[in-house]
Amino acid sequence: LDGDLRCDVVVVGGGFTGLSAAVHLARAGSNVVLVEAHRFGDGASGRNGGQLGTGQRAWAEELEAEYGFSRAKALFDLAEEAKAHLLEFAAVNKIEIDYMPGQMSVAHKQRYVDDYKAHAEIMANRFGYPHFSFMDAKETAERLGSARYFGGTRDTGTGHIHPLKLVIGTAKVAAQAGAQLFEQTPATAITSVGGKVRVTTPKGTISAGKCLIGVNAHGGTLEPISAAHIMPIGSFIGATVPLADSSVLPGGEAVDDSRFVVRYFRKSTDGRLLFGGREIYAVSDPKDIHVHIRRQIAELYPDLRDVEITHG
Repeated sequence: LDGDLRCDVVVVGGGFTGLSAAVHLARAGSNVVLVEAHRFGDGASGRNGGQLGTGQRAWAEELEAEYGFSRAKALFDLAEEAKAHLLEFAAVNKIEIDYMPGQMSVAHKQRYVDDYKAHAEIMANRFGYPHFSFMDAKETAERLGSARYFGGTRDTGTGHIHPLKLVIGTAKVAAQAGAQLFEQTPATAITSVGGKVRVTTPKGTISAGKCLIGVNAHGGTLEPISAAHIMPIGSFIGATVPLADSSVLPGGEAVDDSRFVVRYFRKSTDGRLLFGGREIYAVSDPKDIHVHIRRQIAELYPDLRDVEITHG
């Protein structure tokens, strides 16, 4: 951005939240300006594991125990609607997101196996979701190509995508809808003046009736009230060279495990193993990601102990 603008809504942040909002607001007739400090998807939106989880972060039966069945079911249905919307949005707008079906959630300790078995039954019988099936240790090993887990569930009602392709495609749709998009334009201040919101950038200001802030953990002190309640947590993720070994995830499903610091992995359409795990409680960029990722990969797939990590 170079200069001053006026609009109905100014959006700060060019990830999933900001770009999706820009699409829907512009299509509804609002004059929208969006600013992104770096490139679209530079944060978690473009760098995540690409897995479309079923339900909320907590299992549906856990939410039922805390909030009751009707609220737990409403939360589950909301998540299912979001999943369907994402796939429909990509299809209608011809965004190639490299969707691949299948998700496996696996137990890294034997004592968790019964919980996974019960979860599959509860999802089918109580929440009307028939796509979960329980896997014993043998089936889990066959589908993963690794014997390091004790069992789990397989979900055929979801899958995984290339997240950055969704980001870029959504940005194109937003621009086509009339939203004005600006990369490399950090918001340096947000103030309220005369009933309007003013967003200041290094080379101009944007005056709007409303402001949407969608910056995840990257807002700093831009909006101090929210900043006081946000703790950045970074997750390591890396990608290998394309693998010749077809025994690694032969069905192409994505995987997450039962660790508190979850390990999550999948193969891309060109055969790379994308592997995430280990956390950092800061926004800094660690320089030795490949060392930690390769070590975790080798625990599951010893033959890949020396695999090249091309991206991390």
